Amino acid sequence: MGRGQPQVDYSVRRILLLTVAGVASLLCSGLAVFGWLWNGAGRSHSVLQMLIWLCPAMSFFGFFIYFYLRRTGLVLCWLLSAGTFSSLFLLSVQQCAQANCTAVTLFTIAGQIMLRARVLWLQIGAAVCLLLDYSEWAVLQLRSGIGHPDDPPPST
Repeated sequence: MGRGQPQVDYSVRRILLLTVAGVASLLCSGLAVFGWLWNGAGRSHSVLQMLIWLCPAMSFFGFFIYFYLRRTGLVLCWLLSAGTFSSLFLLSVQQCAQANCTAVTLFTIAGQIMLRARVLWLQIGAAVCLLLDYSEWAVLQLRSGIGHPDDPPPST
């Protein structure tokens, strides 16, 4: 291949990472749609309740974007997982404030969310797999001398 054309590397590691990320994001999106339907899709919900199901539902969309715009898809996957965690955290804090919880700290609420939210673990798993794939791709691009025009020049 010529110097100006990037090489396509379909190593076993890359295929495995993309497969795990795709399955995790597809399961995450499926669980979110099922959860949305189960909790009453026709009823009115608060913004936080809609974000709890909307962020995971868009997880497969972020994975799909990754194939066309690597950085954008990667950032989108991380932002969607952060949005899911934030909306779950704020909803839990809101419910605790309405029930006058005094013995519960914010760290306890955050820990309970991390332990209980399966959809969040799927999102984080997909984002980590995409991050590992992107980092391998970026290293290969730097080694081959082919950089993106928007990338900063290498430091000397």
